[in-house]
Amino acid sequence: MTVMPDGGVLLDHLTRLLARASDRDGVVEAALDLVLTLGTVNAAVFLYDPERGELVLAGQRNHPPELVAQWQRLALDEETLITRAIRTGEFQFIPDLSAIADQVPKTMDSAARTGFRAAAACPLLVDGQPVGALACGFATAPAGNDLPTALRAIAQAIAIAVEHSLRFRRVREEHVFLRSVVDRLPEAVIIAEGPEHRLTVVNRAVRYLLGSAPSVGMRLVDWAPQCPCLDADGKRFTLETHPLVRAAAGETLRGVEMSVERPDGSVLFVLGNFAPLRDQEGHLVGSVGIMQDITWRRELEQEKDDFLAVAAPELRTPLTTIRGHLQLIMRRADRLPEDIRGRIEIVQEQVERMTQMAVRLLDVSRIGMDRLDLHRTDVDLGELITGVVRRYEPRLTQHQVVLALPEQPVVGWWDGPRLEEVLANLLDNAIRHGPSGSRITIAARDLGDRARLEVCDEGPGVPDDVRPHLFTRYTRSRSDSAGGSGLGLGLFICHGIVSAHGGQIDVDNLPGAGCRFWVELPK
Repeated sequence: MTVMPDGGVLLDHLTRLLARASDRDGVVEAALDLVLTLGTVNAAVFLYDPERGELVLAGQRNHPPELVAQWQRLALDEETLITRAIRTGEFQFIPDLSAIADQVPKTMDSAARTGFRAAAACPLLVDGQPVGALACGFATAPAGNDLPTALRAIAQAIAIAVEHSLRFRRVREEHVFLRSVVDRLPEAVIIAEGPEHRLTVVNRAVRYLLGSAPSVGMRLVDWAPQCPCLDADGKRFTLETHPLVRAAAGETLRGVEMSVERPDGSVLFVLGNFAPLRDQEGHLVGSVGIMQDITWRRELEQEKDDFLAVAAPELRTPLTTIRGHLQLIMRRADRLPEDIRGRIEIVQEQVERMTQMAVRLLDVSRIGMDRLDLHRTDVDLGELITGVVRRYEPRLTQHQVVLALPEQPVVGWWDGPRLEEVLANLLDNAIRHGPSGSRITIAARDLGDRARLEVCDEGPGVPDDVRPHLFTRYTRSRSDSAGGSGLGLGLFICHGIVSAHGGQIDVDNLPGAGCRFWVELPK
């Protein structure tokens, strides 16, 4: 006789099953034991194998070995209560199997060997789709309506476990795939996670880049002081200054230039990007660092600087000769036809342009080799601005120039001609990119031990994709649509001159339109 367990007992069992939902095999075994408490003769769980399109026996109770071997795999087109439950997605119960003996011969064979006369099969549903079935047999048909409810509840617990196992498998497969991809990246990748910021990802490129790799599981606070990376000034990172540690605290650092002293004595130059990792709620859960070897780039830049250091003076020598002869010719310009004089003037303009270009190229090489000499004197920033604007008056006729200068002189220990070059570059930039009739504002401010120079325009601003590289060599200051034929060296030279003074230069896009280039210099 079939005796249904008390509802509270059944609920307690189901709660325990669901608590183990991540352990599919454990849930199946416990569920089968629970099914036997319902007065069943036997029980079995089948799971669908999508690769072979078959049902696979996942666990059973009280079936003889010969039947277990026979029922290891079950084709969906076979006629059984189990396959009926799979195909229909509905609970199947036959109180008297003899009534359908001719319809389910395989089930009848099993019944004859194990002694059950009634049978039930319940599909395991995940998102409404059958992924398997729970089957059991009874010596006699159970009385009442509690059996379907109990079996469905047990089947649902198994289905939850199946769903969890499928999701876990997919996540694990995706994790393995992503780890494989990360491990093959040419860039070095380091990830730290958890409350102790333990290293969880250290790919192969890290070992090449650093000469050795930290162990997975190592705490970031233990590894960071041992990291062989040096900052842009050649100083070893401390625990507080290490980019990965700063990222773990919430900072995002882009374009961090470093050098690496490897165990074999070689030195590599590295460019790194570091960012915090956050969960869906925005809480910090770790940090990631991606570093690439830019040694080849530094070597190439050094070769360029060496070439420019030689080529620029060699280029200036013939230009100086040409300019001198043109000046001699123009002294007798009154004897020349007017059209010839005009052409000579054009040649003079182009020679002057090429001379200035040679000067810029020489400055580039000096900046690249950190050999930019400064000849410092007391310089009044207001007078410097006024002088540069006066020289630019012929080019400023299409713009409104506004000077915002303090009443008191702003004097600093600077290289005047070099700062004039900085302002001239910024002013030239504003002229080229500001529309006709727009305003250009040049301001000077006294900040105590520092001075600030600003040049504001009403142009299109600096695109987001250009801004990170704005002060590097051969980068145009604005979008290509703005026109211009420069080499993209002006702002690089400005940055080099300002840095040589121990100052800073940057740009801010203004609300609406335009941008503000600013320079801060120690006095």
